[in-house]
Amino acid sequence: MKRLALTVTFVVAACALPALARAAGNPDADFASAQSAYQRGDYKRTITLLKPLLYPSIRLSSADDVLAAHKMLGISFFFEKDNAAADNEFLAILNANPSYALDPMVDPAAAIKRFEIVKKRNADKLARIAAAKRAAELARQKELARKRALSQVVIERETILHPFWVSFMPFGIGQFQNGHTTKGYVMLSLQSALGLTSIGLEVARRVRFEGGVGQNSSDRALADRMTTASYITFGLFGAAVLYGIIDALAYYTPKSTRERRYRKKIADALIAPTGAAVPGGATVGVTGVF
Repeated sequence: MKRLALTVTFVVAACALPALARAAGNPDADFASAQSAYQRGDYKRTITLLKPLLYPSIRLSSADDVLAAHKMLGISFFFEKDNAAADNEFLAILNANPSYALDPMVDPAAAIKRFEIVKKRNADKLARIAAAKRAAELARQKELARKRALSQVVIERETILHPFWVSFMPFGIGQFQNGHTTKGYVMLSLQSALGLTSIGLEVARRVRFEGGVGQNSSDRALADRMTTASYITFGLFGAAVLYGIIDALAYYTPKSTRERRYRKKIADALIAPTGAAVPGGATVGVTGVF
């Protein structure tokens, strides 16, 4: 009895092996075999090969192959007189692509007629599906545009024109125009300190000795020292101004370009002219999105 049970089990397993092997086969190879069978008009074989590729789950990787499989399966069911199964396959195609149509140059006229019947019968449903797909595609395009806008980098370039006469101005103005900010602040501080010191000494001397120096030797000596210090600081001020002019002329350029980069958050980025007032010169610029 045990031997009989083992024999029955072996026979059942042997019968199941081809089906299991087919289920675990190569989907691309099975699809190619189904195409060959379909072209030969072997519709039973086509159905046998294609059903496992679509049900219970789709095993084909290409959306085009899936549509082609549904089409071949539907036409095969149609010629095997299973209109209900054929209609289900045609409807699966239309659900994926409501505007799909069979090709009269390739597909049988009788199958095309049945396909069009299914399309007309489900026209309202397919119209809703098509509208939903259009809305989804529009939303997808808007989202892509939004993401592109967020990733856009705006580059603004300004051409700054440098007047030549600015190089002759004191207090580091020529250095600031040349882009030497640190040197400009040094010139500004040094020349301001020397100029104010010279003026302060002269004002203090005149206030202190408003009525004249007189015959007091100590007053005369103090007045002389204040005058000398005022002249020396004024000379140093002049030397600092002269150095600043020479330095500004040495590094002078008629124009320079300034660039600014930032991410644009609005999807209206087109090339547009820009202009801005910059201390020490006029500007001409262009803005672009890349």
